[in-house]
Amino acid sequence: MEGENMKALEASYSVVYLIAKSGAAEVIGETLVKPAAKVMVQVMIGNKASKTIDRVPLSNNTVHRRITDMAKNIKQQLLSRVQKSRYHALQADESTDGVNLANLLLFVRYELNNEVHDDILFCQPIPTHTTGEAIFKVIDDFYQKQLLGLESLCWNKHGWHQSHDWFEERSCCTYSSCCARSKIDSLLHSQ
Repeated sequence: MEGENMKALEASYSVVYLIAKSGAAEVIGETLVKPAAKVMVQVMIGNKASKTIDRVPLSNNTVHRRITDMAKNIKQQLLSRVQKSRYHALQADESTDGVNLANLLLFVRYELNNEVHDDILFCQPIPTHTTGEAIFKVIDDFYQKQLLGLESLCWNKHGWHQSHDWFEERSCCTYSSCCARSKIDSLLHSQ
């Protein structure tokens, strides 16, 4: 019986993964997927086999809980990878959605096993205006909450300073200008 329960659990997670990937409503598990699976199994294999489909939990609440579990697991894996990386870099992009709410999308580039990886670190609302200070606060709050070390940011050579002048103190560049930072620094400091 334990083996069948484990198979039902595995089947549940596999189907929930497909539901999440498709972007369909969570209720589709119990309203369409499970009934369709039962019909297919009944026609192809028989009534007895179709009754085993009933053991696969696909209720709306179960689907929601499993999606939440998978999302937390993926987030923890990403945070762990960033923490293990000697260096990482961020790219922030703020935008306004259809109902005029500002959101910050933060991308992270990090090294792991001598390979460079790019991932979306988070998408969070910006509670105030899209000023540099507000964006910094959202990023800093995330780093503090997740206990990520800011010292591994690749542009952070002298420590992280939490001040209103952080744009001047740190190299906060837009678009590709970060690539030219060493050239810009040498030009500025040579005069």
